[in-house]
Amino acid sequence: MSTTFVLVHGACHAGWSWRPVAGYLRAQGHRVYMPTLPGLGTEDTKADIHLADSVDYLVDYVEKRDLTDIVLVGHSWGGFPVSGASVRLATRISRLVYWSAFVPQTGESLIDLCPPAYGDMFRASAAASTDNSVTFPFEVFCAAFMQDASPETQRIVYPLLESQPFHTMNESLDLDEWERR
Repeated sequence: MSTTFVLVHGACHAGWSWRPVAGYLRAQGHRVYMPTLPGLGTEDTKADIHLADSVDYLVDYVEKRDLTDIVLVGHSWGGFPVSGASVRLATRISRLVYWSAFVPQTGESLIDLCPPAYGDMFRASAAASTDNSVTFPFEVFCAAFMQDASPETQRIVYPLLESQPFHTMNESLDLDEWERR
């Protein structure tokens, strides 16, 4: 039986980060979609991208393709847009999966759920940027986000990352409807 997967990436990543997983799933006969959320494409602007833009984009992505009975998967920061979109896509989702992801509640931002030192780092990075975005220092990326990868893999992946629009990290969602389900 074929399943339709919509795989949502984490912070600073894009749809490309799911290619190995998508290849495996497609080889098993499944349909796989890997959207790149706003502000995380190579040429995207970042300053005015908000968390709600990510949610709206994901909802539109699924609806425009008329996807139903989907397995919606969020990884890391992707738990935020997946949570927000699931409220509006509830009838299209067969399973909601948080893979090593944040599972926010109403009023919680990514910064709220991170250690305070990370929140300070994110704020400082955004303030120092020209486009209100956050870039993870290489050392932080290696130690906190890819600690189980080889140094060679870390060096290959790090340059592929995009800076993350700050508003997607410091804003929260209203999930009261979702939390009642």
